[in-house]
Amino acid sequence: MDLASFLNAKQIKDLARIISEAELLTSGEIRLHLEEKCEIETEARALEVFYSLNMGNTKLKNAVLLYISYGDQKFAICGDEGIHKYVSNRFWKSLKNSLKRAFGKKDFFNGISVTIMECGRQLRTYFPYQYDDINELENHVTFEKDLK
Repeated sequence: MDLASFLNAKQIKDLARIISEAELLTSGEIRLHLEEKCEIETEARALEVFYSLNMGNTKLKNAVLLYISYGDQKFAICGDEGIHKYVSNRFWKSLKNSLKRAFGKKDFFNGISVTIMECGRQLRTYFPYQYDDINELENHVTFEKDLK
């Protein structure tokens, strides 16, 4: 599957806006990364991308990456160490199951949107939005070309 079949340009732009909305709930940082193919184990690739995008450098260690390999419809969700102190494995499993159901229905945009917003809602519990919050990571969707 090519990117245009997975998400169109407007949907990608809308997802960046949804990330911004979700981050208004929390001081946490959320990022969506899209790649065509994942040549290694998905969780391992997600961690490579996480660190390549400098997501481990947030002050409170509260960044979440939603990694999607759209060509083979694989995904992984990973969070930094600050999040793991508070959020249970049940939270991650719930997010993954919800996204997996959406992918099964080929409802990619809505599945990703719901996952992003749910990340924001859950992070709000432990990392509430602060009036002086600084957006530490840009909210645009990233691709392979953005990796350092």
